[in-house]
Amino acid sequence: MRATSSSQFSLEERFKTFLGQLDNAESIDDMLSEVELAFGRRADFLLDGRHIALEIKSLCLGEGAERAILKSACHVRGAPR
Repeated sequence: MRATSSSQFSLEERFKTFLGQLDNAESIDDMLSEVELAFGRRADFLLDGRHIALEIKSLCLGEGAERAILKSACHVRGAPR
């Protein structure tokens, strides 16, 4: 694997790479064919001997969302805005 800057990959891609390196994690997408992947929703990984189904969710932020989140966080912490 080529050494690259982590900023070239999204947090979701880095997290999937991390999970893929664990001994007790199985990528469901890697187990299914393209035809099977086309049918509906499913979890992303199976963990702990297939006792845990893990679904990865990510938040896509629009313009101004980061500012609004920081403003809200500052309000909660009592910090100046």
